[in-house]
Amino acid sequence: MAARAGFWQALGLGLIALGAAGAAWAHPHVWITWRLTPVLTGGKVVALTEDWVLDGTFSSMLMQDLAPDHPKGAPLGAAEVAGLRDHDFANLAHYDYFNQAWAGARPVRFGPAQAFTARLQGDRLVYRFTLPLADPVDLRAGPLEVGIWDTSYYVDLEPPEQGDAVSLPAGLACHAPVAPDAARPIYFGTVTPLAVRISCP
Repeated sequence: MAARAGFWQALGLGLIALGAAGAAWAHPHVWITWRLTPVLTGGKVVALTEDWVLDGTFSSMLMQDLAPDHPKGAPLGAAEVAGLRDHDFANLAHYDYFNQAWAGARPVRFGPAQAFTARLQGDRLVYRFTLPLADPVDLRAGPLEVGIWDTSYYVDLEPPEQGDAVSLPAGLACHAPVAPDAARPIYFGTVTPLAVRISCP
């Protein structure tokens, strides 16, 4: 678990403070709302840009750890953004930033996240980053399926309840519905996650 230092260190400290033990890990303790924007070039998906809104409690824990004297309502400074990137977000590379994708039956691999930014939206941290695909996926040959979930179920990642979860380039006859992925249950088969199916027929 050493790879989860930083991002997960703050989570663990919060659970200790709440008196959590043992079975408390059996459900999420961090909630993230995501939005997805596929980056297309010549009909191929070359990257995924994602926006994450972290829940207020976890955002507060991260800010208290990183910048306890940050003025309320003030924008994040460059050093604070770099701190979030280097000491928390970067650790998630070990888990592909909770992303998994498939082109047909073939798993799609990712490169290191790029263009990380962070900002405060009220009391919540908002991350934006771009995740390049190791091999672009040609949507003319078939759809790309993307799941954004934590297989350990420590973190609940969900699309927004209102508004579009996926932004597609204008002018293309593409579709990206979000639906339960019954073929890939998580958490010992007890939870059916949501996945995005991107197609341009």
